[in-house]
Amino acid sequence: MRIGLVQTGAIGDIVIALPIACYYLDQGCEVFWPVDNRFIDFFSEAEPRINFLPVDAQQHGTNTLDYFLKEPYVLLNKFSCDNIFTLYSYLTGIDLGHHRLARSLKFDEYKYAVAGVPFSEKWKLKINQNSERVNKLFELLDIKGDYIVVHEEGGAGSNFKFNIELHDSIVESHQIIKIASLTSSPFDWIPIFEGAKQIAMIDCLHANVIDQLNIKVPKSLYLRSDIKFTPVFTAGWDFK
Repeated sequence: MRIGLVQTGAIGDIVIALPIACYYLDQGCEVFWPVDNRFIDFFSEAEPRINFLPVDAQQHGTNTLDYFLKEPYVLLNKFSCDNIFTLYSYLTGIDLGHHRLARSLKFDEYKYAVAGVPFSEKWKLKINQNSERVNKLFELLDIKGDYIVVHEEGGAGSNFKFNIELHDSIVESHQIIKIASLTSSPFDWIPIFEGAKQIAMIDCLHANVIDQLNIKVPKSLYLRSDIKFTPVFTAGWDFK
């Protein structure tokens, strides 16, 4: 059976839904997934079993019906998918169906419900690592001892910035590592998170990765959205 998933972006939303694809792969299905062409390389490396199909962000724009729905469906129909699951719970001016689910569930719960996948699968995320790039990132960060990871700025397309204040005693005794665009894959940061003494960050892509991998490090999450746009976090965060 061929399964198609419709979720072109953003990176965090794709990460949230990645275990849906793996659930079907483990059942022997083929999975086809159109995503923003800027993300193809690192997602294909992270989970090479998925057939990621490029949607040209420059050609279609990133806030158009062509980008979100039309082009993904064109691509999936070329591969004669048996089932196609549209994972958006809301698109302006579009009736996506599943009205009761969209009204009652958080947006990440909705993705799993419409795809017929147990929500508990969300925390079975697995990411293939590129050890060479990870080692280069460690060298670039010049980590010499205990460190804390801080992330204060929103991702691509977001101007959000939050000033996270740490106690002076912590700053004096730890190296502060701030997440920045230092590598071609956001997943290269995973070992950095695993080795941290503490993590303090806004609700973002990296928070989703940390939560879904259940990285057992003391961590604080600075919330920036209302309940409608905040996924379920279960990995022992101190919510701010």
